[in-house]
Amino acid sequence: MQQKILIVDDSIPQHNLVRVALAELPSTELHSVYSGAPALAMASSHKLDLILLDVDMPEINGFEVCRLLKANPATAEIPVIFLTSLSSIDEKICGFDLQAIDYITKPYDPAELYVRVRVALRTKRLLDLLPRPTPSTGQTKDGRCLIAELPVA
Repeated sequence: MQQKILIVDDSIPQHNLVRVALAELPSTELHSVYSGAPALAMASSHKLDLILLDVDMPEINGFEVCRLLKANPATAEIPVIFLTSLSSIDEKICGFDLQAIDYITKPYDPAELYVRVRVALRTKRLLDLLPRPTPSTGQTKDGRCLIAELPVA
């Protein structure tokens, strides 16, 4: 089964570097967009398995793109890895607060990018195998409850 990765960066050379770094990933399709609005549209219309997202982009920055993805039930479960030159601890914390699964700073080692993406895709594949509760009942199709009640302290 092909897993789909979306690269979102306003730099064409950056897309080329990522494509070279991930060229040997088995069973993957790489897609590219160059700004936030097309990224949001593609995420809504395609079944994506991972988004590699730059922060510093015109019009809509990557943090806002991630916030909008996570706010939309149709795209909230797509894992996001920030791939950006912004490297302050505050920016990294912001990325993780927005529910990104990883934060990689440029320049990056291509081998490290490859491994982190491979791990993210494997995790996504395993999570996709878990039973999901139905929205109305919180139960799986066979009636098992996936939401445990917490004891009141």
